[in-house]
Amino acid sequence: YPMNTDISVLAAFGKEMLEGGKIGIDYYDSNPPLSMLVYVPVVIFSEMTGIPVYDATAYYCILLLLFSAVLVYSVLQYINLPANDRIVITGVFVLANAILTNNSFGQRDQIVLLGLFPFILLQFCYFSTRKVPIVLQWLVLTTGTFAILLKPHFGLIPTAILGLRLIQQKKISLFFKEPDFIALSTGVIAYLAVTWFFFEKFFTLILSDLVSLYIPTSEKPAWSKTLLYWPIIPAFWISTQSPYIELTKIRLINLFAFCAMTSLFCFLI
Repeated sequence: YPMNTDISVLAAFGKEMLEGGKIGIDYYDSNPPLSMLVYVPVVIFSEMTGIPVYDATAYYCILLLLFSAVLVYSVLQYINLPANDRIVITGVFVLANAILTNNSFGQRDQIVLLGLFPFILLQFCYFSTRKVPIVLQWLVLTTGTFAILLKPHFGLIPTAILGLRLIQQKKISLFFKEPDFIALSTGVIAYLAVTWFFFEKFFTLILSDLVSLYIPTSEKPAWSKTLLYWPIIPAFWISTQSPYIELTKIRLINLFAFCAMTSLFCFLI
């Protein structure tokens, strides 16, 4: 497949960063800086080895996929599922990311998913009050927070999940001490600070352009793009109606159905 244009442009901007270029002067992109910084390792690897950026991106994303798969399987071990189910879920996750992405392999949206999927599984453990080792928790939370900040509007998904957790716990004071809330809030504050100090023109120049850049230019409203995906949602509900499916699987399906519905609203942003 030809190299995805978004990846090639963002990788080129990452190279400009390495060479001392300034955002808004030497390169311009409406996305926050992390969208370009995430491809800096690709540029470094390409220059060190001499292989094309296209191949370097593929190797880079394969490593990210394998790392994410390890996190997925590790978290699944603390969910009440048979060993075969854990292997199947992890295997399907890897195959879906490796095959269905086509020439979008390595896109930011995929990288977001690689961090968000284990993050959601960890949320299921929190809902079920299952104990997960603290090291694994923070590894998943750090990875998930980084991935979400790549495209901040996907933060709507963990925000919605945190809202459900808050309703479940009914204790705001305890909720603010939860590791996922601490990880996400710390990540957002740190990202804003780094962007302000090192990429100031994103706030003073680019941010002011976003309104005009993202005003719909087509006759179709943004919500119409999501209509194709809404029929998928009932499939989640139908799959839970079998009398042979365990309660743990039903709850897991319900959580991912909720995340799927929430993700559709990200298209409107």
